[in-house]
Amino acid sequence: MGLVGKVVLVLVWALIASGLELTHKAYFKNPIEVAGTNGEVVAIGRNGRVEIRNFYRLKKLLSKVELPPIHGFAKNVLVPMPFYDIDVIPGGKVVVLGKGDFQYRRLFLIENRKKRFLLKSNLPLTQARFVTPNRVLTVGLNGELVLLDSISRRILWEKRVQLTPPVRFALNFDRTRVAVAGSNGWIEVYSTLTGKRLYRFRGVNRREPLGLDYYSTRIIEGSFDGRVVVYQLPTGKPVYIRRLAKVIDYYKKPSLPTAVAILNDRLIAYTYRNRDIYLYDLKTRQGQLLKGERYPIVGLQFLPGYLFGYTSHSITIWR
Repeated sequence: MGLVGKVVLVLVWALIASGLELTHKAYFKNPIEVAGTNGEVVAIGRNGRVEIRNFYRLKKLLSKVELPPIHGFAKNVLVPMPFYDIDVIPGGKVVVLGKGDFQYRRLFLIENRKKRFLLKSNLPLTQARFVTPNRVLTVGLNGELVLLDSISRRILWEKRVQLTPPVRFALNFDRTRVAVAGSNGWIEVYSTLTGKRLYRFRGVNRREPLGLDYYSTRIIEGSFDGRVVVYQLPTGKPVYIRRLAKVIDYYKKPSLPTAVAILNDRLIAYTYRNRDIYLYDLKTRQGQLLKGERYPIVGLQFLPGYLFGYTSHSITIWR
C-alpha cells in the first residue's frame, strides 16, 4: 500500500472513531442548481453563472463566471442557462454541463476565471466528469457515454450502454473506471481509457437510480424503490441492503436515497428521511445519524477527512 492509501486509511479510521461534526455551513437566498468541490474550492452553478467559493469560508466568493444565456419558450427572450452538472478537480479547473437552445446541451470548461466552449450536442446529456485534467466523460439520459478531449475538442470514444433509461454513472476513486446503472437493475463497469466493458451484473433495485457512487471494489446505489445497496465487484454480490421506504407514496414524501457516497470501500453515507444523512461503517457495522438540514439533500461527496453535502439553498461540510 502506498503513502496515499495509508493516509486515506488513517483519515477513514479517524472519521469512524470520532464521528462527524459540523464544521462549515452556509445558506444562500438564490437556489443552488449544482455544486461540487475538490477540497480547496467549491464550485456552484446557479442563475446562469458559476461561482467559485473558498472551501473553508463558504461565504467568501473568489470568482464569478457568467455563462451565455439561452432562448426561452419565447424565441426572442433570453433566460439564464440551466445547469445539469458540474465538476471541479485539484488545480481549480471546472467543467459545466448546461442546457442550450431547444433540446441541445452545452459543455463549458472554466480555468483561471475564463470560460471556453467545448461541446454542443443534441444528446440528452445529464452528467459530466473529468477523467483526467484534459479529458471529460459525459453520459446521456438513454445511456450514451462520450469521452471528449478538452484540448482538441475531439471525441475519443463513444458508446451506447444496453441499459433501461434513465441511467446514472459514477467514477471510481482514480477515475480510471466508470459504473453505469440503469432503471432495470443492471449495472455495468467500463474502462474510461478504452471504453471496454469490464463487468456486468444484475442488481437488487428495479427502478430509477437516484444516487450512485464507486470507490475501488464496491459500488453504492440509491434507487427510486427506496433501497440503498452496496455491491462487491466483480461478482456484484450485495454486501449491504437497507430499504428506507416500502411504499412510495408521494403525498407522504417518502424517504428516498437521493444522494449516496462511499469512501475507501468501507464508509458509506446516504440521505435518510430526505433531510438527514446516515453514516455507516461496513466493517464495524456502526452508524451515525447527521441531522439539521432545512431542505432536502441533493448531493453528497466524500473528501479525505470531510463529507460535503448540498441542498437547493445550503452547503454543509462535516469533519
